[in-house]
Amino acid sequence: MSPLSAGDRLREAFVVLSDDDLAAWTKVITRSSRLKASRSDLLGRVRLAFGIEDAAATVALKRSLLKSGPEPPAQARRLYAVLAASQLSEFFLSNGSSQTPTREPHIDAAALAVRVLDRAGYEAVFWDLRAAADAWLERRGDVTRSIRPAAPPSELPAEGSSNTERSIGPTQAVDGEGLRDAHNTLVRAVTRRDESVSSMLSHIAAIVDRLAAQQEALAEAHEVMAEQQQITWWLLSRRPAGAIGWGSAYAEAEALNGLTRVLPGPRAALELLRRRFADSQEWNGVPEPISISNDVGVAGFSPMLDLLRGRDTTIAVPVSAADAAFALYDEMLLGRMMNI
Repeated sequence: MSPLSAGDRLREAFVVLSDDDLAAWTKVITRSSRLKASRSDLLGRVRLAFGIEDAAATVALKRSLLKSGPEPPAQARRLYAVLAASQLSEFFLSNGSSQTPTREPHIDAAALAVRVLDRAGYEAVFWDLRAAADAWLERRGDVTRSIRPAAPPSELPAEGSSNTERSIGPTQAVDGEGLRDAHNTLVRAVTRRDESVSSMLSHIAAIVDRLAAQQEALAEAHEVMAEQQQITWWLLSRRPAGAIGWGSAYAEAEALNGLTRVLPGPRAALELLRRRFADSQEWNGVPEPISISNDVGVAGFSPMLDLLRGRDTTIAVPVSAADAAFALYDEMLLGRMMNI
């Protein structure tokens, strides 16, 4: 199915508006993908998009998204949910279509948060929000692991000639006209040399920038190749024998998280975990408390980790060890992103 248009999103969510207001809010939604937002603001908008009340997120939404839009109606809770979900969808769909590798950790975090809340049983205001988030993460998982070719540095410009227009020899005939002519010739020669030096310095600066970009590209390529090599060894190694429960799921999620060097995680993360558990015994889905570091995960977006900490959560028990590990892996990645 094709994604909903801005106007369709308002109608889909049963927000009743006049024709003029509908057009105005449609412009607000369309414009929203061009507005900047911090990771914390986007996580707040994820909460609003799933119908979770968040006063701070509502204030942030009004401050950024509504400052140039029409006046919201008195009972605007549903409208705020629509606007928050619409901006997220605009980010995932429009920015995700780019073929250029870009660093978008705040959008990555929002997409992971959408997946976490959807998995926990919350219902988003739009049916396509989870699909858009998944598509964004798949695209980013590939793009961030593509190796960028580094542009070679250009050659230095040829050094400017130091010859003067007129040779200045010993002053055989000292006269005013000759001295003035010699002075002017010398000034022109010095000016040309200054221009040549300035041009050379500009080219050197450009080369330094290209070398820095090349070094960065090589470092990124090293991270990608090291990640792939280590994940391959992990995948081919034997998993500890024994019953498959939450401890096993957590251990494999923690291992994959530790091997993930480039954020967000690889597109094939779930398939990798499925292969790790391919020869396992039947999944024991009964939750069992596990010792987990307090700094793992993000408050409000870690239902799986909360479950293993013995806290109340709305999440449904996964149907397999791989699904459980994948959910834990998502929450671990989100925690890392929020600490960048």
